[in-house]
Amino acid sequence: MSSSTVQLILPDTLKLLPLYISCILKSDAISGGPDISLDDRSFAMLAVNSMDVKSTATYFYPTLIPLHDVDPDSTSIPSSIRCSIEKLSDSGAYLLENGIYMFLWIGQAINPDWLQNVLGVQSTNQIDKQK
Repeated sequence: MSSSTVQLILPDTLKLLPLYISCILKSDAISGGPDISLDDRSFAMLAVNSMDVKSTATYFYPTLIPLHDVDPDSTSIPSSIRCSIEKLSDSGAYLLENGIYMFLWIGQAINPDWLQNVLGVQSTNQIDKQK
């Protein structure tokens, strides 16, 4: 007896729908959580309601840009990579941007020369995290 496999074929526009729904459900604007204040959640909801489509997509699925291998002679912004924990390297530095906030993520094993050239420190322990 042979069994045939059935594969669901989706249009390209729907392939990322589960990812986007997951991002929306985890966002401060929708789910909030115990660590977010009512004012912050209200701000997030108001911000999302006033965004255009492109800004909304960036808010729910942020842009992740690797900064550790930027060509110093280049004037262009590096290409973004898929926003996933698997893409982060301990020897890298990344800019995460969602249209409202920007976060600089620096791995513990980043090249000390990069740290000195960019932030003026020799190790990640010397970075002032309050700035």
